[in-house]
Amino acid sequence: MEKLVLIVEDSKTLQKMYEIFSKDIKDIKLIITGSGEDGLIQLAKNDIYLVVLDWNLPKMTGLEFLQKLRSDEKNKDVKVLMSSAVSEKAKIIQAVQSGVNDYMIKPINKEIFLKKLSYMLK
Repeated sequence: MEKLVLIVEDSKTLQKMYEIFSKDIKDIKLIITGSGEDGLIQLAKNDIYLVVLDWNLPKMTGLEFLQKLRSDEKNKDVKVLMSSAVSEKAKIIQAVQSGVNDYMIKPINKEIFLKKLSYMLK
């Protein structure tokens, strides 16, 4: 069965990288959006299995998106992989306490991304 992966990333370059990196992973379908607001709409409309979430989004931060996602009981099992250039320990702890399942520091490394994605899709 195909699993839906929601990419919430405002950088068009990174959106394309995620798309290219993920093309060989079987049984997933990507939904790509550039803002937290659009991400929440996609989350409401689709049965999302995993969210790849940027921390630094316009208008609504990735952390705010994560908190809204986790506040809805419907989304309790949605896995979240946060990606960010933010590598401060306190920020990573804040993301974990807010319900992120894993964290990836930018720049995105293809091998690390694919290992984390594959692990989270199990």
